[in-house]
Amino acid sequence: VLVVAEHLRGTVRPITLELVSAAKELEEPTVVAVIAKDPASLADQIDIEGIDEIVNVQVDQDEFENDVYREALEQLIADRSPEVVLVGFTINSMGFAPAVAARLGLGFASDVFALRREGEDLVAERSFYGAKVNAEVEFPGHESVLLIIRPTSWPPAEGAGGAVEAKLAATRPRIRF
Repeated sequence: VLVVAEHLRGTVRPITLELVSAAKELEEPTVVAVIAKDPASLADQIDIEGIDEIVNVQVDQDEFENDVYREALEQLIADRSPEVVLVGFTINSMGFAPAVAARLGLGFASDVFALRREGEDLVAERSFYGAKVNAEVEFPGHESVLLIIRPTSWPPAEGAGGAVEAKLAATRPRIRF
């Protein structure tokens, strides 16, 4: 499971810890990617129980940029081949995550509030029609799935961690028309 950390002005946003809790339910190794100008400075805030590895992705930009995150996430997916990618249902993630899923042909669901395994299959639950109908979403034919997780659906993960840190050199985003 690959979790994409969110941060703002040097502080990890609470949705990141919620994403770790969601990942724990899948009972698989969990990697958290920190995409930032100085990702190592955020690693201590993210090193919590349940995380096996933190991948520091250094970029040139001080603040969030859609194209930079899109390119970095595409590189991470190519490098790591995760079965499941989790991002928060935030304005930032909505700017890059659907594009990544479409470009790479990943299974995709947004506003997910529950996850589970049924045998080998991943099942995500989300709402439709203004939260009047809940549905289970499966992803047949997809080796990788990108899910945008609804904030506050899981409690923030906590507890001391011992994650290994790794680095990924991000390339400059390419503008495509």
